[in-house]
Amino acid sequence: MDLPERIKRIREGLNLKQLEVADRLGIDKSQYSKWEKRGKKLTVEQLESIAIALGVGLKDILFGQEEIPQDTQDFYKNKFEKSQLQKAFVVDNVLKFILNIDTLLQKKMVNYAVGEILHPRQKDYQAFVRCYCELGSEVFTLATWQKPIRKEASHFAHLEQSGEHLFDAQQPKQANQYKDAAFANIQQNHELWTINFINLTGFFRAAFEQGK
Repeated sequence: MDLPERIKRIREGLNLKQLEVADRLGIDKSQYSKWEKRGKKLTVEQLESIAIALGVGLKDILFGQEEIPQDTQDFYKNKFEKSQLQKAFVVDNVLKFILNIDTLLQKKMVNYAVGEILHPRQKDYQAFVRCYCELGSEVFTLATWQKPIRKEASHFAHLEQSGEHLFDAQQPKQANQYKDAAFANIQQNHELWTINFINLTGFFRAAFEQGK
Protein backbone atom coordinates (compact mmCIF):
# COMPACT_ATOMS: atom_id res chain seq x y z
CA MET A 1 0.00 0.00 0.00
CA ASP A 2 1.48 3.36 -1.00
CA LEU A 3 1.66 6.36 1.32
CA PRO A 4 -1.29 8.40 -0.08
CA GLU A 5 -3.53 5.32 0.08
CA ARG A 6 -2.43 4.59 3.66
CA ILE A 7 -3.21 8.16 4.79
CA LYS A 8 -6.59 7.98 3.07
CA ARG A 9 -7.34 4.60 4.64
CA ILE A 10 -6.56 5.87 8.14
CA ARG A 11 -8.65 9.02 7.61
CA GLU A 12 -11.63 7.10 6.25
CA GLY A 13 -11.25 4.53 9.02
CA LEU A 14 -11.87 7.39 11.44
CA ASN A 15 -14.88 8.56 9.41
CA LEU A 16 -13.14 11.88 8.84
CA LYS A 17 -13.63 14.02 5.76
CA GLN A 18 -10.74 15.88 4.16
CA LEU A 19 -12.32 19.17 5.30
CA GLU A 20 -12.28 18.04 8.95
CA VAL A 21 -8.59 17.12 8.80
CA ALA A 22 -7.82 20.37 6.98
CA ASP A 23 -9.53 22.35 9.76
CA ARG A 24 -7.36 20.64 12.37
CA LEU A 25 -4.27 21.50 10.37
CA GLY A 26 -5.35 25.10 9.87
CA ILE A 27 -5.29 24.83 6.07
CA ASP A 28 -8.01 24.78 3.43
CA LYS A 29 -9.49 21.58 1.99
CA SER A 30 -7.88 21.94 -1.44
CA GLN A 31 -4.43 22.25 0.13
CA TYR A 32 -4.97 19.20 2.32
CA SER A 33 -6.23 17.23 -0.70
CA LYS A 34 -2.92 17.99 -2.44
CA TRP A 35 -1.00 16.92 0.67
CA GLU A 36 -2.84 13.60 0.83
CA LYS A 37 -2.09 12.87 -2.84
CA ARG A 38 1.58 13.86 -2.67
CA GLY A 39 2.58 11.10 -0.25
CA LYS A 40 6.35 10.63 -0.34
CA LYS A 41 6.84 14.16 -1.67
CA LEU A 42 5.66 15.57 1.67
CA THR A 43 8.21 16.82 4.19
CA VAL A 44 8.64 15.04 7.52
CA GLU A 45 7.06 18.07 9.23
CA GLN A 46 3.97 17.83 7.00
CA LEU A 47 3.64 14.09 7.64
CA GLU A 48 3.97 14.67 11.39
CA SER A 49 1.25 17.34 11.21
CA ILE A 50 -1.09 14.94 9.40
CA ALA A 51 -0.36 12.22 11.96
CA ILE A 52 -1.21 14.58 14.84
CA ALA A 53 -4.41 15.72 13.11
CA LEU A 54 -5.46 12.08 12.67
CA GLY A 55 -4.42 11.15 16.21
CA VAL A 56 -1.94 8.46 15.13
CA GLY A 57 1.82 8.04 15.19
CA LEU A 58 4.10 8.96 12.32
CA LYS A 59 5.16 5.30 11.99
CA ASP A 60 1.49 4.35 11.46
CA ILE A 61 1.40 6.59 8.40
CA LEU A 62 4.82 5.58 7.09
CA PHE A 63 4.67 1.83 7.69
CA GLY A 64 1.05 1.01 8.48
CA GLN A 65 -0.25 -1.34 11.15
CA GLU A 66 -1.21 -4.39 9.13
CA GLU A 67 0.18 -6.70 11.83
CA ILE A 68 -2.46 -5.53 14.34
CA PRO A 69 -5.21 -8.16 14.55
CA GLN A 70 -8.00 -5.77 15.55
CA ASP A 71 -10.37 -4.27 13.05
CA THR A 72 -8.51 -1.32 11.49
CA GLN A 73 -11.35 1.15 11.98
CA ASP A 74 -11.79 0.31 15.68
CA PHE A 75 -8.05 0.44 16.23
CA TYR A 76 -7.63 3.92 14.79
CA LYS A 77 -10.79 5.19 16.46
CA ASN A 78 -9.43 4.11 19.85
CA LYS A 79 -6.11 5.81 19.14
CA PHE A 80 -7.87 8.95 17.99
CA GLU A 81 -10.10 9.08 21.08
CA LYS A 82 -7.08 8.68 23.36
CA SER A 83 -5.26 11.43 21.47
CA GLN A 84 -8.28 13.73 21.77
CA LEU A 85 -8.43 13.19 25.53
CA GLN A 86 -4.75 14.08 25.80
CA LYS A 87 -5.26 17.23 23.71
CA ALA A 88 -8.27 18.25 25.81
CA PHE A 89 -6.21 17.88 28.99
CA VAL A 90 -3.34 19.96 27.54
CA VAL A 91 -5.63 22.75 26.27
CA ASP A 92 -7.50 22.92 29.58
CA ASN A 93 -4.32 23.18 31.63
CA VAL A 94 -2.57 25.65 29.31
CA LEU A 95 -5.60 27.95 29.41
CA LYS A 96 -5.66 27.78 33.21
CA PHE A 97 -1.99 28.74 33.15
CA ILE A 98 -2.68 31.67 30.80
CA LEU A 99 -5.49 32.89 33.07
CA ASN A 100 -3.03 32.79 35.97
CA ILE A 101 -0.35 34.92 34.26
CA ASP A 102 -1.50 38.12 36.01
CA THR A 103 -1.02 36.45 39.39
CA LEU A 104 2.29 34.89 38.36
CA LEU A 105 3.77 38.19 37.14
CA GLN A 106 1.92 40.23 39.81
CA LYS A 107 0.50 42.72 37.33
CA LYS A 108 -2.26 42.98 34.75
CA MET A 109 -0.98 41.38 31.56
CA VAL A 110 -3.69 39.26 29.93
CA ASN A 111 -6.09 41.10 27.62
CA TYR A 112 -9.01 39.90 25.54
CA ALA A 113 -10.14 40.83 22.05
CA VAL A 114 -13.71 39.66 21.52
CA GLY A 115 -15.78 39.90 18.39
CA GLU A 116 -16.69 38.22 15.13
CA ILE A 117 -15.02 37.39 11.83
CA LEU A 118 -17.39 37.76 8.90
CA HIS A 119 -17.25 36.54 5.31
CA PRO A 120 -20.79 37.32 4.09
CA ARG A 121 -20.21 36.14 0.52
CA GLN A 122 -19.20 32.71 1.79
CA LYS A 123 -21.96 32.84 4.42
CA ASP A 124 -19.26 32.29 7.03
CA TYR A 125 -19.74 33.87 10.47
CA GLN A 126 -17.40 33.14 13.38
CA ALA A 127 -17.36 34.32 16.98
CA PHE A 128 -13.92 34.63 18.55
CA VAL A 129 -12.13 35.36 21.82
CA ARG A 130 -8.42 36.12 21.65
CA CYS A 131 -6.16 36.08 24.72
CA TYR A 132 -3.09 38.25 24.28
CA CYS A 133 -0.37 40.09 26.19
CA GLU A 134 1.50 43.26 25.32
CA LEU A 135 5.13 44.00 26.12
CA GLY A 136 6.32 47.33 24.83
CA SER A 137 5.49 47.42 21.14
CA GLU A 138 5.11 43.64 20.89
CA VAL A 139 1.76 41.84 20.98
CA PHE A 140 1.74 38.13 21.84
CA THR A 141 -1.44 36.24 20.93
CA LEU A 142 -1.43 33.29 23.33
CA ALA A 143 -4.70 31.52 22.57
CA THR A 144 -7.74 31.96 20.34
CA TRP A 145 -11.24 30.50 20.62
CA GLN A 146 -13.26 30.50 17.41
CA LYS A 147 -16.74 29.09 16.81
CA PRO A 148 -19.06 29.15 13.79
CA ILE A 149 -22.35 30.99 14.38
CA ARG A 150 -25.50 31.57 12.36
CA LYS A 151 -25.97 34.85 10.55
CA GLU A 152 -29.09 35.46 12.66
CA ALA A 153 -26.98 35.21 15.83
CA SER A 154 -24.31 37.60 14.59
CA HIS A 155 -24.08 41.06 16.16
CA PHE A 156 -22.34 42.51 13.10
CA ALA A 157 -24.07 40.81 10.14
CA HIS A 158 -25.96 44.01 9.33
CA LEU A 159 -22.65 45.66 8.42
CA GLU A 160 -22.19 43.29 5.47
CA GLN A 161 -18.44 43.89 5.71
CA SER A 162 -15.88 41.10 5.55
CA GLY A 163 -13.18 40.94 8.18
CA GLU A 164 -12.78 41.18 11.92
CA HIS A 165 -15.22 43.20 14.02
CA LEU A 166 -14.53 43.85 17.71
CA PHE A 167 -16.97 44.64 20.48
CA ASP A 168 -16.21 48.05 21.96
CA ALA A 169 -16.45 49.32 25.54
CA GLN A 170 -20.17 49.99 25.03
CA GLN A 171 -20.88 46.30 24.39
CA PRO A 172 -19.62 44.50 27.51
CA LYS A 173 -22.65 42.22 27.72
CA GLN A 174 -22.14 40.78 24.23
CA ALA A 175 -18.40 40.39 24.79
CA ASN A 176 -18.94 38.60 28.10
CA GLN A 177 -21.39 36.19 26.50
CA TYR A 178 -18.71 35.01 24.09
CA LYS A 179 -16.08 34.87 26.84
CA ASP A 180 -18.37 32.79 29.04
CA ALA A 181 -19.04 30.43 26.13
CA ALA A 182 -15.32 30.16 25.35
CA PHE A 183 -14.27 29.19 28.86
CA ALA A 184 -17.21 26.87 29.61
CA ASN A 185 -16.60 23.12 29.22
CA ILE A 186 -13.11 23.57 27.79
CA GLN A 187 -12.31 19.86 27.76
CA GLN A 188 -15.47 19.05 25.80
CA ASN A 189 -14.92 21.92 23.36
CA HIS A 190 -11.11 22.03 23.23
CA GLU A 191 -11.08 21.81 19.42
CA LEU A 192 -12.47 25.36 19.30
CA TRP A 193 -9.25 26.60 20.93
CA THR A 194 -5.88 27.19 19.27
CA ILE A 195 -2.91 27.57 21.61
CA ASN A 196 0.09 29.48 20.25
CA PHE A 197 2.93 27.79 22.13
CA ILE A 198 5.60 29.74 20.24
CA ASN A 199 4.10 33.07 21.34
CA LEU A 200 3.58 31.77 24.88
CA THR A 201 7.26 30.85 25.14
CA GLY A 202 8.31 34.09 23.46
CA PHE A 203 6.20 36.18 25.82
CA PHE A 204 7.72 34.68 28.97
CA ARG A 205 11.22 34.94 27.57
CA ALA A 206 10.63 38.63 26.82
CA ALA A 207 8.91 39.23 30.17
CA PHE A 208 11.75 37.74 32.18
CA GLU A 209 14.36 39.56 30.09
CA GLN A 210 12.49 42.80 30.76
CA GLY A 211 12.41 42.04 34.47
CA LYS A 212 16.15 41.57 34.80
